Amino acid sequence: HVTNKVKFTTFVRTTPGPGSAEDKLAAVKEVMRDYYDELEGAFRYYSVTGSGREFSMQLNEFSDFADACNLPDPQSKFCKRAHIDTLFKAANFEEKATGKEAKLVSKLNDDNALTRFEFVEIMVRVADAKYLKEKTCDTLVEAINVMFEECIIPNLAPEALLDVCTFRTSRLYCDDVDDVYRGVYDAQAKYDKNGYRTLEKGIQFKALENLYDAFRMPVGGGTIMTRKMLQMDQWMHMCGKLGLLDLDESGFTIREARLCYVFGQMRTIDDFKDVVKYESLTFTDFLESLARCAEACPLPSREVMRKEGYDSGVAYMIAIKAKTGAAGFP
Repeated sequence: HVTNKVKFTTFVRTTPGPGSAEDKLAAVKEVMRDYYDELEGAFRYYSVTGSGREFSMQLNEFSDFADACNLPDPQSKFCKRAHIDTLFKAANFEEKATGKEAKLVSKLNDDNALTRFEFVEIMVRVADAKYLKEKTCDTLVEAINVMFEECIIPNLAPEALLDVCTFRTSRLYCDDVDDVYRGVYDAQAKYDKNGYRTLEKGIQFKALENLYDAFRMPVGGGTIMTRKMLQMDQWMHMCGKLGLLDLDESGFTIREARLCYVFGQMRTIDDFKDVVKYESLTFTDFLESLARCAEACPLPSREVMRKEGYDSGVAYMIAIKAKTGAAGFP
């Protein structure tokens, strides 16, 4: 979407440096593609941990990000705090919609917050203001590289740089987790005569399906057809009802619950054409987010639990809940 904005592409094409206007645009697209994982991670983290909507970035959230990454420079002629606030408005400016897709983007785009593609735009504009206009870099591509390598990557919160696929490949996608979710442990039920895994479902899997179906309805009421997937407000409602949240901020907090939600989502390429999927959990996403909750919940070490007479984390949680009436987090 960002390369459909005439003002942005004109700005990129007319920046200083060698090459044709189209070469400059192509080079900027390529370098932003190289840093897209970091871009998306920063956008996701600061959007979801802020006070606004989870899938757009408000000015205060962008300011937190900019401060953390040392983007404003009080000594700069072009990149002081006031300049960055102006760039926020420039990136958030919506041009007149002409085509069907552009009209959809205009309709869904929050006028006072950055969408994912607008976040891409503002990062390019900040690199220009901080380095190219100051003449410490010769090209916009060089400025973008310096900004990411010297300011953004070293200063981002670890959660913003998290490779969500590492958890999937190293912890989630294995037979042991499949056993727990399906509730099928018998070898004859798990495997067919050729040794392949069956799709046999036990009571635990059916309980998870029922849990997803129960909470995917809007919190304020409605029918199951109004929203076919679980959204953030429903996810948080579920976490509260299940007693997962530790409100004294010492354990599994609202922040961790929201991060588990977004880390469990698969990437949506077009966040406007498929906005419901972009903002929701499919059932498969839901299973992953639950696994991330289990990973994030603070538990004593196995040695400590055994010393206190518990042979598993489950036994410990049940005992603590029986004693305190809480979720099981001391």
